[in-house]
Amino acid sequence: MNENEGALDGGPKERRSRRRSGPNVKITGPETVEVRLVDVNALGEYEVWTWLATGCLSVAVWFATAWSTTDGDATGFLVGAFALAGVTLVCVGRACWQRSVMMKGLTRKTLVEYGDEVVDSEAQG
Repeated sequence: MNENEGALDGGPKERRSRRRSGPNVKITGPETVEVRLVDVNALGEYEVWTWLATGCLSVAVWFATAWSTTDGDATGFLVGAFALAGVTLVCVGRACWQRSVMMKGLTRKTLVEYGDEVVDSEAQG
């Protein structure tokens, strides 16, 4: 057997001893963890209203830009821009209302550890 054989990987005996004498790792954390949960349906509606507000505002700006760059009679673009700006305001208002509803119905979940046991307590808030 060659002297250098197994020198790169430490050989089987050395590998086993490294595992036993490895560093000790201690992980600590807080005693309680509070997780805020929201209703998925309310979150979905909130996202839809914010998406609609963003889309309507983009199209309203497009209409306003088209109106400002045309030379002829383009009052249709201006009317469309104002109409879509109004729809945008309605969508923003609905999104704000939906967010307040979502945050009022917030569920808080607190995990408390007692020894080896984890207790799950739930409160509306």
